[in-house]
Amino acid sequence: MRFILIDPYLKRIDELDIDDELPIFRRLIGCENLDAVPCRIDNEKLALWVDDEGIYHEAKRWALAKNLPKSNWLEPGKDFSVIHGRGLLVGYQTGGQHCDPKIDLLRLAEFVIWGA
Repeated sequence: MRFILIDPYLKRIDELDIDDELPIFRRLIGCENLDAVPCRIDNEKLALWVDDEGIYHEAKRWALAKNLPKSNWLEPGKDFSVIHGRGLLVGYQTGGQHCDPKIDLLRLAEFVIWGA
């Protein structure tokens, strides 16, 4: 299945062809506890898999993604979501099943701002 890895360490966005399995997500993101953040870009339903505890140990390396939904740990009034550590993006269908994301890498890059 097609996934997109957003890597703030290398400041790269790469397309991957991997199996849809949580242990693979954990290995690629580099964490134990995962969280899926629902988002939409160009009306496409996407899920961004992230390190659920990344805010605690990845503070020095992060990406900002514009136009993701606000979560309860964001500051009020912000129009972006802070992502600590790597993110793994995939499409999803009603019912929660993953599917290949249609967005291309250049379009996705318009929504990513690399942090310090």
